[in-house]
Amino acid sequence: MGSKFNTLPLSRPPFPSGWSAIPLTPSNLTLANTLPVGQSFLWHRHVLSSSTSSSSTTPPSPLLSASPAPEPAEEFSRAVHDPPRVICLRQTPHAVWFTAIHPTPEATERDRIKGTTKAWLGDYFHLSKHPELDEMYDEWRDRDPQLFGRVDLEGRARGVRVLRQDPWECLVAFITSTNNHIPRIASLMHKLSQHFSEPLLTLYDPSPSSSLPEVKPDEIEASTTTYHLFPPPHALPAKLETTLRELGFGYRAGFIESSLATLRAEFGAEPGDIEKGLETLRTTEVDVVRDQLLALKGVGRKVADCVMLMCLDQASGIPSLIPVDTHVAAIASRHPSFPSRLRNKPMSKQVYDEVQSFLLDRWGPMGGWCQAVMFAADLPSATVNRTPRALVKTKTESKVTKVKVELETEIVGMGMTGSPGTPASTALMTPREDKEGWIEESPLKGRGGGNSKGKRKAARIEEVLCVKQEVDELPAAFGFKRTRSAARIELKRGASGVGAGAVAIADGVKEAEAA
Repeated sequence: MGSKFNTLPLSRPPFPSGWSAIPLTPSNLTLANTLPVGQSFLWHRHVLSSSTSSSSTTPPSPLLSASPAPEPAEEFSRAVHDPPRVICLRQTPHAVWFTAIHPTPEATERDRIKGTTKAWLGDYFHLSKHPELDEMYDEWRDRDPQLFGRVDLEGRARGVRVLRQDPWECLVAFITSTNNHIPRIASLMHKLSQHFSEPLLTLYDPSPSSSLPEVKPDEIEASTTTYHLFPPPHALPAKLETTLRELGFGYRAGFIESSLATLRAEFGAEPGDIEKGLETLRTTEVDVVRDQLLALKGVGRKVADCVMLMCLDQASGIPSLIPVDTHVAAIASRHPSFPSRLRNKPMSKQVYDEVQSFLLDRWGPMGGWCQAVMFAADLPSATVNRTPRALVKTKTESKVTKVKVELETEIVGMGMTGSPGTPASTALMTPREDKEGWIEESPLKGRGGGNSKGKRKAARIEEVLCVKQEVDELPAAFGFKRTRSAARIELKRGASGVGAGAVAIADGVKEAEAA
């Protein structure tokens, strides 16, 4: 998509003097355990230092001190609508700090005076509706001492919240999530935003002190991030599938095109029609909402339950809203009283209902939130903390080669089910163990949604080729991104894996063709 964006990069205000604070302890919200764990996929992550996040290692302060805050270890940022702006978040042991950067200084100042972004964050993280997570955690520990009670609450399970997201973005994200893994979903969502939305802002990447980094003129592209809004429904063409396939969505492209057509027929095609229509589902009976979502192509029980839980206000008191996939079923199977007849069963409506009922009995009416905690706690650090393709847009041929080789290795070794060196096609075809952040709902199907051997074979080949396309393209600055110094360190660490990714991807294509 063409761009008319010519604005020079902006810098963030100095930290902490130019930021605002919301007093929150890490046990009540931990950004690193909530934002990159498979709920929302458009947050950029900038690592500010090599140390472990202070939110997980330093005891919380009882008061919000006026003295300089401890330097955060990372920052999360993304573009949001209404009004268009970039929100940046950092965390210290006693607070979540935020700043909003608008296209104009006047709009930024209005936001600060009116508290627009502070109100948005309160809504997004359910801070008013559920101000204290400790009470929920205590209840789950009492109800389920044999499973939840054994979770390390000082680790990945700490401070996990269910997000209240934009319904349109959330729906597209979870259609994209079918038989997919977290880093690749984030990659595809950023590609969709970049293709159909004009750039909103370009910001210099933060340094640990949040001052303007020292950047040479020929390195500006490597030290900035350009932010795009997620495209609203009216910005997408009716004929969407071909473009999405070119972006790497594979067979999910047809699902998104079909679902968009259904929503336009239901709610209208004018700007705001679909968004308003989806928001009305927040006050509709849960069974009606589920039926409407299941009528969309590419939406099954798990996707419908995720959308209802994470954006349609159908969480509290709705006992059936515990999304179940192979990952969650595997977590449930660790419980000593889990029915043996359900172990290692392929997902079906009956298995889904029985696993959901089993977890409901142990976690109670807020079981959907408990599921989010258990899912986050079970993700490996390699999935949550990894840097998606590409880290840095480099200019010399040798540097491009080094980045490309590492990223190919990363796809095979970290982003898919299986150990390093597992052929790409094998990982894509058998996401059964679900160890690397897979979000799966149903067996891989062909383009027409069928399950025949020929269609499955075509879909597998297409998936492998889509992954190879992502490697070859090396798009700039999307997803969870580290600073240049961190990227250089990772390149050195990955030197021993040179060539492994390219061989594995080639093997993956051959295996898929032979399947």
